[in-house]
Amino acid sequence: MWTILRTVAVVACAALCVAARAYDVKNAQFNIATFDGSSRLTVRADKAAEYSAPTEVAEADDVYRFSATVTTGGELTSETIPHQAWIVVDDGTSAAAVWPLRVRSSGALSWSMRVDRMPAQLQNAVAEHGANWPFRIALLIGSFGTSASSQPEPLELPIAKLTFSKAVISRVSASPSKRAENEREEGFEPWPHHVHTFAKAPWLHMPPAVVSAAVAAAVVFFPWLGLVHMWRQIKSSHKTAKGTGAFIATVVVLEALAGAYWIGLSPFYVFPAVGVVLLALLRTAREALS
Repeated sequence: MWTILRTVAVVACAALCVAARAYDVKNAQFNIATFDGSSRLTVRADKAAEYSAPTEVAEADDVYRFSATVTTGGELTSETIPHQAWIVVDDGTSAAAVWPLRVRSSGALSWSMRVDRMPAQLQNAVAEHGANWPFRIALLIGSFGTSASSQPEPLELPIAKLTFSKAVISRVSASPSKRAENEREEGFEPWPHHVHTFAKAPWLHMPPAVVSAAVAAAVVFFPWLGLVHMWRQIKSSHKTAKGTGAFIATVVVLEALAGAYWIGLSPFYVFPAVGVVLLALLRTAREALS
């Protein structure tokens, strides 16, 4: 009898450990609203097992939102926080659109989509399948643990089942207008996003930190060394305080312009002012040193 009880306890503990290593969600909320802010559907659940995916017809003015907090039966740690999370819209055969999600340290994540601004790939899939074709929105969560024991089980949570209305189908199936074609030909459309991949990481070509620090120090201190040298000549020349004061005031104005440019003042204002101040600096320096 004791052997049977011990076996049952071991199996129960193993089941609890496995359950603790499985991803789950709490405070899950799926909402369908319109542009004007009115909500027509809200689904809430405290666990993934309690969530029931609704079946809806997507209209052109719908806005879909989903939010939840990822958990593994307790607080997330650096080892259990999911490395990957997506919202996937599939048509039953393949993924029509994928949104990567950012999972915060608290486990919170959120997603939203406007039907009139669906990704081009999803629009093509909707236009291809037509009305009454079922699509599914699902949340996928996974992680790469350092070991099999520390890696939680992934989660696949169906959020909603959709069919798109005829208005949406006609909108995504319509050919572009003449104006849109002209805009594209004239270059008014956004350029495609180009991602440059370096053959070698840029930071591997950077000079050593000592060289960068030496160059930065030279750029910062060299002008001040020149100013100190000029100041010694001014003191030895025994000029009047009027000429020396004008020279120092001009240098202060030049340094103020440099600081303003560093903070963010537009060069269209800084460069002309620097030109005028440099002319004044040359004149006051000549008077102070002559």
